[in-house]
Amino acid sequence: MKFPKLALYILLLVKTIGLFAAEPITLSTGEYPPYNSAAFKHYGLMPKIITEAFAEVGYQVDFVFLPWPKAYYLSKIGNVDGTAQWFNSEDRKIDHIYSHPILPEKVVWIYLREYQFDWNTLDDLAGIRICALRGFTYTHEFHRAIRVGKLHVSFVNDIDQCFKMILAGRTDITLENIEVAYYKLRSLFKPELVNQFIYHQKPFQVSYNHLLISKKTLDAQKIINDFNRGLKQLTKSGKVNQILQNSRMGLYEPAHN
Repeated sequence: MKFPKLALYILLLVKTIGLFAAEPITLSTGEYPPYNSAAFKHYGLMPKIITEAFAEVGYQVDFVFLPWPKAYYLSKIGNVDGTAQWFNSEDRKIDHIYSHPILPEKVVWIYLREYQFDWNTLDDLAGIRICALRGFTYTHEFHRAIRVGKLHVSFVNDIDQCFKMILAGRTDITLENIEVAYYKLRSLFKPELVNQFIYHQKPFQVSYNHLLISKKTLDAQKIINDFNRGLKQLTKSGKVNQILQNSRMGLYEPAHN
């Protein structure tokens, strides 16, 4: 029996598509805008990077948003393939394989453009009014400097309060992750007020986030190797930096009121 040319072409096309079909992978994550949010376009900065890096090497990613402890636990027991994104931890390495670092998360000093500020060590912060967050993991040196009276720090419950205190002249500087800070500022203030805030180029803290693949996932090491390769290609092409810049411009965020 002879196939008509069109039917034969369609059959070959279907087989070819099947050979190159994207490998599905499910990752758990949680709300941490602008890095991750179910309400954001592409689910935010990190899911966008991870999805694009996996696409480079033939995977299709589905994200499941959960409370962070549950997101981690479901990956630990193998109910999902992996979870994103997490800082380095020896405890988490017991149950997961870590990817190469994806992005640095930088905590910086933020203040008004008109305020004359510079720093190199904590000693340079003496006499400066600092706003900080209760429950935030600052360095041991920072807390020690507070205990001995070297630093003047007001602790509040959320970063919104710090920004409002700075605008009101009740404090001088605050600490926050760059991406989170400008997301919060955009959600709080009009652009002309957001533009009054700047940050110091010398970071206070730098941590790196990673994709984790559960050791219970079939071919976990291969998946991580593939992701690392895709991330390297994405970074080399300039797409990671472009995604980051798009996020900083608020292009993935829902419209602010």
